[in-house]
This record gives sequence, C-alpha cells and structure tokens, in this order.
Amino acid sequence: MLNVNIGAMNEINTPRNFLCTINAEGEYLFYSLKASEIEQANFLDIHNLKLEAVLPERIPVRDFVPPAQAWPLRYIFHTAFCGSTLLSRALNQTPRDLVLKEPDVLMKISSQSLLVGNENISPFLLASLKELSRPWAPSGSVIIKPSNSVNRLILEILGHYPGRAILLYSSLEEFLVSCFKKLPHAEQKIRWMAQHLIHHTELQKKLNVGSNHPFGFIESCVIAWYSQMEYFAKAIERDTNDQIRMLEMKDMLAKPFEAVHAASQFFGLDRTLTELEASVSREFSRNSKNLDKAYTDTDRSLEANRVKIEYSSVLAEALKWAEANIAPVAIMPGQCKSLI
Repeated sequence: MLNVNIGAMNEINTPRNFLCTINAEGEYLFYSLKASEIEQANFLDIHNLKLEAVLPERIPVRDFVPPAQAWPLRYIFHTAFCGSTLLSRALNQTPRDLVLKEPDVLMKISSQSLLVGNENISPFLLASLKELSRPWAPSGSVIIKPSNSVNRLILEILGHYPGRAILLYSSLEEFLVSCFKKLPHAEQKIRWMAQHLIHHTELQKKLNVGSNHPFGFIESCVIAWYSQMEYFAKAIERDTNDQIRMLEMKDMLAKPFEAVHAASQFFGLDRTLTELEASVSREFSRNSKNLDKAYTDTDRSLEANRVKIEYSSVLAEALKWAEANIAPVAIMPGQCKSLI
C-alpha cells in the first residue's frame, strides 16, 4: 500500500490568496493559487503564473493589514545568471519549505523606490515581506529569492525584516559569459538592469553619471555586476549577528550536495540526507528554467566554452575595461563566511 501523506497533498492542492503584485493605483493584487503553482513558476508575476484572464482581489495599500505574527524569513540574494533558480529548486519541498522565486511585488516596490526614495517605500516593503513570510504548511518555512534588481533594497529588507541570507554570485567573467549567452534578446534587459542597480550607489557618484545614463551593452554588464557587489558589501558590513553567508556559483556547481546541505542547515530546514541527495540528483541534472530538458555539468561546461570562444575578443576587452575603469573605484565585499 502506498504511504500517502493526505495532509501534505491537501496543503499542495488547496488554493489560498497569494500577494502577487502592487499596481499603479496603489493596490495589492491577490490571486488564488496553489502551492504547487508557486513551486513550478520561475517568476511570481501575473504573466508567468498565467493570471492575465483571472480577476484578483484588490486591496488598497492603505487598507491592507499584514499578519500580526512575524515568521522567520530566509533569503537568497543573487547577482542573476548564477544558478539561483537551481539552488531554489534543490531547497524547495512543497509545501513544507516553499521558495518564492522572484516575487513581482518586491520588484514593483524596488522600481517605485527609484522615484520616491528607498526610505519612502518602507511601509509597503515591510507589509509585503510579512505577508510573503506566511508558511504554506504547519511548521513550514518560506525562503524568498528576490529578483536581482531588488538587491538595491537589501539593506532595507534585512533592516525591516531580518533573516538569514545567502548571497549567491558568480565572478565577473562568468557573469559576462552568461550575459553574452543570452544575446540578443537580453540586451535591453541588461541595459535596464544596470541603470536600475547603479541608482544612488557610491559607484554612480564616483563615475559621475546620471541615473538614466545610456550605458553600452558591455558597460551595462560590468556596471550591473559591480553595483551588486557594492550592495552585498554594505549588507555584510552591517551583519553584526552572523546572519549572512556567501556562495560562489562555481563552488555550488563543483560541490552541489555540499552546497545544498549547507544551505539547508544554515536556513534550519528539516531535511534528511536522503531527501537532500534525491533533490540534488534531480535538480542538478536538468535545466532549472525548463524542467523537461536535461542539463548536466558537461552541458554547462560545453555551453560556457562555446560562448567564451565565440566572444573571446569582446570578453577580453570587457575584462580589461572593467579592471582599468571600474575596479579602482568599486566597493567590494569584505570578509564574510562562505557557505561551504
């Protein structure tokens, strides 16, 4: 006879109102979603959740009362193109441990902060984090993986709703290779990413450029990476309670079980070694954005090498330009414990 956990199945299949986004009219939009739908989506926005034809519950932000209880929160902040979705899927165990991958409401708040200032979005940020932190199962946990553009709010997030945080990143060269790999469709997105992330940074002041400076594509890649390093550096500097760990993508890919096991322990997840081994075996052998497609270490290496060969001269020039023009004025993370 199959040993079926009926309670867990009900928690997976029973919908509940989920805070998806905030609109231009100042309303929170809630949609009825199952935990399994949250698990499957790579981005928690209306488009990726296929909610365009669904009517949401609209609550004006001034009328919204977030939960009184504050549940523990765990965060995965990342530099984009560094395996954050892969780590999220390996840690996810619906509905007990649910990873919220790139909630749109946080992205919208980050965009609004560009107009009104970080200090003026604090009430919306705290209310959203309190609502998102609500577990989906008794004694369950929530891990939030914000979009990388939300890194510019990392101090506000950890200040208003502290929690353990993993800072996942790739080297500048790996970041460049990933950006090149996504050409041509990602070019405009990366240009926008750089403008978003450099806003009000020390790097922006030192380079003496405006917030809407039209960076070229290569400049955008480099600016985006170094801006995120500055946010990580400031978060580490303020971490007086030993709540932050850094994890480099190459280390995670070289030692996937060790990385996922360490992340599980750091976040206080209740996982057996057998569960972790099964999760790592499953997730690290397929494409995290296209789950029906196999994607092994060999596939990753071959793809990266192909891009490096194709863009070898551009890559060399980009690294040279970054070393000469950005590295001397950039703020880089100081001493921080590595996850593994």
